[in-house]
Amino acid sequence: MKRPSLSSENSSNIRRLTHAHEKMSLKSLKCWKTAQFRNRSLLEKCFD
Repeated sequence: MKRPSLSSENSSNIRRLTHAHEKMSLKSLKCWKTAQFRNRSLLEKCFD
């Protein structure tokens, strides 16, 4: 498993979202990847 280089406060969220990847739609996956590079604070909005 790849470990994203994020702050410790975000690492647990990323780990949880990573486990959820199989349940994600392509749209959510694209949102996750976009937020990962553009604005990490958007990650949670991808799953609202």
